[in-house]
Amino acid sequence: MKGQLMRTAAALLLVLGVSVAYAAPQKATKSSQPSKAQAQTYVGTVDVSKDKAGDVTAVKLTVGTKLKHSFNVTLDKKGKELAEKMAGKQVHAKALTEKKNGTKWLTVEEYSAVTATKQTTPTSEGTPKPGTTKTTSTPAKTTSTPAKR
Repeated sequence: MKGQLMRTAAALLLVLGVSVAYAAPQKATKSSQPSKAQAQTYVGTVDVSKDKAGDVTAVKLTVGTKLKHSFNVTLDKKGKELAEKMAGKQVHAKALTEKKNGTKWLTVEEYSAVTATKQTTPTSEGTPKPGTTKTTSTPAKTTSTPAKR
């Protein structure tokens, strides 16, 4: 009885040791590979810093209305193009997010200017204020003809 208990315990320890040894390298492999980032769309204002010679030294995208947050923009080809063409403007930017030394960086893939839209505000009489448009909807008239037999 005691011998059988010892064999069972040894077999369990062997199985446990093999499973731990097998699982440990897999876990290390997964954590050592960088995770693939997906592009996200950000809407914000492009802030550009230049040196005395006029060369771009830094680009930031400031997002949010109440709680503003700034992201550093990678100064690759698209980042420099964004700085040159959209400085001080609001943009939609599709970018990959990466954290470097505790700071979030955006690598811009594509961007476009934000276009302003007018909102309509009717007055109490139902007529639009100057500079706005009024939209009304009327039900469509339907006519029916008797089916021929």
